[in-house]
Amino acid sequence: MDIKTSTDHVARLKDGQLWHFFVGMDSKLYYRIIDKNGICNKQIELALNVQKDFSLCIDQDGYINIIYHLNTGEVIYMKHNGTAWAKQILTRYNPLRYAFSFPNIFIVGKYIHILFAMGAAFNVGHWTLYHYFWNGQKWISCKITKFIAGKYLNPFHVDAYNNDLYVIYKALSLDRYQIFCIQFNGEKQKWGHPENISNSITDCNMPSMLIKYNKLHVVWTVVQNGNLVVKYKKSDLPLSNNRWSEEIIISGSLANCSQPQLLWADDAIVCIWQQNEMIMQSTSEDGDSWGWPAEVEWQSNNSFKIIKYCTCYKKDDVFKVNRIFANLYTEIPFPIIGKYINIHIIQPAVPIAKKPPTIHQSCDHYEEDKSSQDNVIDFKDKSQKHVSPEAKQDITQNFNYIEQRLTFWMDKAKKNYEQSQSIMGEFEYIRNQFLENQKQWDMLIDDFQNIKQEVELLSEKNFFKRLFSHLIKK
Repeated sequence: MDIKTSTDHVARLKDGQLWHFFVGMDSKLYYRIIDKNGICNKQIELALNVQKDFSLCIDQDGYINIIYHLNTGEVIYMKHNGTAWAKQILTRYNPLRYAFSFPNIFIVGKYIHILFAMGAAFNVGHWTLYHYFWNGQKWISCKITKFIAGKYLNPFHVDAYNNDLYVIYKALSLDRYQIFCIQFNGEKQKWGHPENISNSITDCNMPSMLIKYNKLHVVWTVVQNGNLVVKYKKSDLPLSNNRWSEEIIISGSLANCSQPQLLWADDAIVCIWQQNEMIMQSTSEDGDSWGWPAEVEWQSNNSFKIIKYCTCYKKDDVFKVNRIFANLYTEIPFPIIGKYINIHIIQPAVPIAKKPPTIHQSCDHYEEDKSSQDNVIDFKDKSQKHVSPEAKQDITQNFNYIEQRLTFWMDKAKKNYEQSQSIMGEFEYIRNQFLENQKQWDMLIDDFQNIKQEVELLSEKNFFKRLFSHLIKK
């Protein structure tokens, strides 16, 4: 099974179309539109020199809002007003001194929340989480907390209830990775204190969350009795002391579980995860009792990504999902919720990029862009002006084939490297245990030799004979 963590986003608009956003191997941000009939249009180039991690959401008016950052250190905010794109630079940073990563945009009503992480340029996984908040009048910025990212592109998760934000993330506590939750009070416009919700004696990883009605549901993975299992907790909202339920292992006796994701469908909470070469699921109506894990029937379960799904389509009210497994190059792109989306994707014969869209230089948040047409940026490559359509098609086909092969071998090399690292880690652990056991064994031998010498010494002095004689006389 080939599973990839990615920053791909899918947005479903009011008309039922799916807009798929992704960053290509050429560091360009693309999107392609899939209509209600499953016809997949050719990908459109949106931005150049883009870092892999970006984020988008849909606002209350049904418009797409995106945040991404460039290799040169600019953080860009873009909005589609239904006909054209508008953009503005939010801030700049020095990429030689700082690392900017994991941007996340979340809109609640008229309020815009942008979360991102900053660290040293040569970061080793320790980050500081920041919050930019548009309160309708001005931007407010603050530092939230520190967290550990690891190798995943989505190290923390955000969801909302009323005007409050809730963030789930992984951080160190007493030299153990634990799962924490922190709340932003929208009324007071203030962050609370982080709360350790896992309290485990072993490392916890891969958190996921979902808010439905007034309940916050959280899952994560942890090693227990030598098995990697999925654990679950829930809490009433807003958060307060003693509201968290007891943790439950929802993966049953299964081992080697990873990448759990929560969603709501069929009036129940559903957790899906990868288990060896299968996708498994467990369902609960209230979070108190969970069904026995069962394999998910999905034709694309051999190769897929974890993507973020946003929607303002009215018929999507029957389910809720933040992140989910997906393969957007197959007929049925999503497990479980695919029956509700009801789009069978038909891929184009040759995915040639369309002309880049019109982009305006300024974006006044939730007002329509009023900038003049003089500010339009055209990314079209003028060097291709005299290239024939046939030559373009041949070049694109060759490039796509090379890109596919390179991606395949890079993914395979990465997987082999990760397996080698895991084996080396296990070997080092076994070696250290062997050395420790050898030291303890040597200590036992020394103690035994000392005891033997003491016994021989006492025997030479007839100690035992006098002792037994004394006991017999008594």
